[in-house]
Amino acid sequence: MPLLSPRRPSQALLGLDLQPDAARLVALGRTSRGQLVLEHCACEPMAPACLVDGRVDNFDALTQTVSRLLRRSGVRAVHVAMALPEAAVIVRRITLPQMLAAEELQTRVRSEAERLIPVPLQEVYLDYAVLEPRAALAAQDGSAHAPWPVRRVQDADPMDLLLVAARRERVRELQALAEAVGLKPVAVDVAAFAARRAVRHLMARSMSRPAGAGADGLADPRPRAEPIVALLDLRADRVDWQLLRGDELIHANQHLRHDLGGVSTQHHAGAGLEWAQALAPALSQASMAAGPLDALWLMGAVDHCADLAQALSDLLACPCRVANPFEGMVHRRPPAWRITRARRAWDAQGAQGAQGAQGVTAPQESAASAYLQACGLALRGFQP
Repeated sequence: MPLLSPRRPSQALLGLDLQPDAARLVALGRTSRGQLVLEHCACEPMAPACLVDGRVDNFDALTQTVSRLLRRSGVRAVHVAMALPEAAVIVRRITLPQMLAAEELQTRVRSEAERLIPVPLQEVYLDYAVLEPRAALAAQDGSAHAPWPVRRVQDADPMDLLLVAARRERVRELQALAEAVGLKPVAVDVAAFAARRAVRHLMARSMSRPAGAGADGLADPRPRAEPIVALLDLRADRVDWQLLRGDELIHANQHLRHDLGGVSTQHHAGAGLEWAQALAPALSQASMAAGPLDALWLMGAVDHCADLAQALSDLLACPCRVANPFEGMVHRRPPAWRITRARRAWDAQGAQGAQGAQGVTAPQESAASAYLQACGLALRGFQP
């Protein structure tokens, strides 16, 4: 089961994102003109303790949750891509000579894996991706725009590879879940990679416009081989953030609420500014060695996400937006959102009481950012 394989599936691919709070599903299509279409978008709240640290703890309850999600979304595609949390995989970046033959490359990659992966290779699924050629192919593909200007790869240049190892039992858990609900697993990705793929898609759209023409303010006329971007994942109790230069992860960190001076996670006047003032110094310090930030993207479903975006933009003098992975897509059927149960039902009544909740809730547009990883998984049907 490939983790990073650039092979493209021939059928429509579902993106199924499993999080402790909910399971989210995205299905994408494409018009005859090549424009992406949002076919299905659905969310089903997760019963407590279905997932613990990304590991399946209650297989039956999780199966029931995903089955309801599929049934009520009305989706017919069966091929699915899922993801493991980044903490469940081992990721290493390696550099090898550019002119290796295919068989020699496989041998060198395995040798590097034996040296770098602190787990017997018999216990893991191993995959790798060649980073620079992948970006170059995106630039030459008429159906997609490169997320950033890409230099031409010379034969004498070394090539960077991303090496990923995942324990076999973790991958088999997801495979068993998919098969139990009637799906055919095609690929297992890494959740953080899926989110980055969706952000690169947004960047590709913004950077393909003439400088200053984009309404989102993220098109930057300054020449830079690869933009430096911060991706912030806002959660109720913490903020996970990554600093990226193209495909390179420069810095990653996590701030718990008590680390941020006890700022409130509830929406109130000034909540966004509180978060921004707590986060801005860390972001500024992390980007000092790499260079000025080109853009910040926010994901998650925290109420004051939009307020935080404006406050961070003011403090860091950098464009900052809530990442809506469906921006610019055609919606097959209005409304595109389909949330079958409110999360508060689980909190107020518990898993048993919530079984009777029947309300259908349409979230605000900012809630689209919670689907970033699911959308990134679905994009594997059209991109590596």
